[in-house]
Amino acid sequence: ENGVGDGAGDGAAKPTAIDFCCGSGVATSVLRDFGYETLSFDYDAALISCGIQRKRLEPSRAMCLDGTRASDFCPKCNLGIGLMLGDITNFNADMWEDIIYELFELSEKTVISTATKPEIERVAGWCSDAGRRYKIIENDRDPIYDSWVCVSEE
Repeated sequence: ENGVGDGAGDGAAKPTAIDFCCGSGVATSVLRDFGYETLSFDYDAALISCGIQRKRLEPSRAMCLDGTRASDFCPKCNLGIGLMLGDITNFNADMWEDIIYELFELSEKTVISTATKPEIERVAGWCSDAGRRYKIIENDRDPIYDSWVCVSEE
């Protein structure tokens, strides 16, 4: 079985990555180009379908999944990403916290991006609560979706 990280076929294990809330798979395709063995999921089946149709997502490596249950279905990996997350508000912060903690549970290193500083500060608080080392970076190259980035490690 060709699972994430088993290195089947090439004699050496590739680094592994999980793309949380992958949308149509743009980031997944970049990770693959960088040599990662990827597993991707999103709650929106239409976005997954679009990613498969556009060949950004591989059908056997993509799934429609509630991110709060990711650790029930996904193996641990080297890198976990959650890009363009949000809107993270007081109303839905509990849901996003559950998703982010799943991301922490499954990945040694994480990269999370949000649109606003308050959103990334909330993510930083979750990193701290989980005992992860983290760094916040302002990304002035994307003024809309990925304006703030949090990189964290176990």
